[in-house]
Amino acid sequence: MNLFNINFATDYKKCFQLLSDSNIKNANFSTDMIVKIVEIEKKDSSNTRILGISNIIDRISQMQFVILLDPLIDQLLSHNFYGFRKGRNALQAISYLSKSLQISDLTRYHLIKIDIDKCFDNLNHNYIINNFPFPKKYLKLLIRWLKCIKINNNGKKDRLTNGVSQGSIIGPLICNFVLSNILNNFFNDKQFPKLIKSINMKGNFR
Repeated sequence: MNLFNINFATDYKKCFQLLSDSNIKNANFSTDMIVKIVEIEKKDSSNTRILGISNIIDRISQMQFVILLDPLIDQLLSHNFYGFRKGRNALQAISYLSKSLQISDLTRYHLIKIDIDKCFDNLNHNYIINNFPFPKKYLKLLIRWLKCIKINNNGKKDRLTNGVSQGSIIGPLICNFVLSNILNNFFNDKQFPKLIKSINMKGNFR
């Protein structure tokens, strides 16, 4: 057997073992997921952003659930909800907003600004656990991912009490679901029409 075949056999064995270890039947509910916090440079920028790095087994498990749940949750989202959806980006959202404003008038359209800064860090765990359409049989796995242990740059350990870990594979899907639900409830609220009338059209709603 030549070197190429030896490497291929080794890689194949590792991949097969990885698939076996990440099988949902072998899901680990008993121990905490450890997430190492690092800073990485933003593309085309001198600024940095925070990223959480977890183990490969949990990442593969999260990806399996994303593949399962993404098509279902995508059907629940409004057509004009952009968020972290596949095939959509900020430029498309700006284009939609621009077109909406061009055809708007004071009797039909209102512009509302809602600050969702650091929304990944502030999502309520109880809301996610009670509402996110995660298989009940594996709910403890979702809780493990949400309430993970962060190891900061200084070595300090903190348990996540709100939000989802930055860099989480399933995080954007959770964020889309929660934001969409909050916005739908907000706009469908009976008090919303009255609230709009009391807002100065030139101001911001927070």
